[in-house]
Amino acid sequence: TITETNTDITVATHEYAAIAVEDIVEVQANRDMMTAYSGKLGYALGLAIDDNLAGLVDNFSQTVGALAAENEWDDFIRADQYLNDANVPQDGRAIALSPAAQAGMLKWDRMLNDDYSFVHGGGRAETSLERSYRKTLLGVYPIYMSNNVEGTNAAGHDNGMFQKEALALVMQMQPTVKHQYDIDYLTDKVAMHQIYGSQEMRDDHGVWMKGL
Repeated sequence: TITETNTDITVATHEYAAIAVEDIVEVQANRDMMTAYSGKLGYALGLAIDDNLAGLVDNFSQTVGALAAENEWDDFIRADQYLNDANVPQDGRAIALSPAAQAGMLKWDRMLNDDYSFVHGGGRAETSLERSYRKTLLGVYPIYMSNNVEGTNAAGHDNGMFQKEALALVMQMQPTVKHQYDIDYLTDKVAMHQIYGSQEMRDDHGVWMKGL
């Protein structure tokens, strides 16, 4: 029997990043300071969204591993089984790991030896996104290493295996730029802000992989 349930997503996160550059700094720096710093505003807001979504991983009720301990091969097999048991689509699956967790995986012969090529992909690709993943596990999961996985090396990280339908992000307002020249301080001011909300949508589409 197919049933439908409603999940509310609260859109209430308002974030901004801003800079102010005095005219004297702009002139004496002998470079376009606004151009130099403007791109960092977008990066800061994108990082904030990533941080928000990373904080949802430990809400998954399905878990494997232990915090501050290296994940074993069996942890990945069990996590994969959790998703398969829930009939989760193969497309859109991924694994997000901390640098420490990835370092633990690189000790596995099956990740480094091409005799085990069935468990990983052929290597790095060309785009920035493709270059951000290191291997493909089980022929399905691109492995993304991120310094923004929630946790610390001492306490452990909230790594995750999930399919894209596990979480939702609603952007009510995309990053929007506002500019003002302040004659009181002879300063250019630029701000970028965004409004969004996020929510766990399908609990059985994700696994909290406790680890390093």
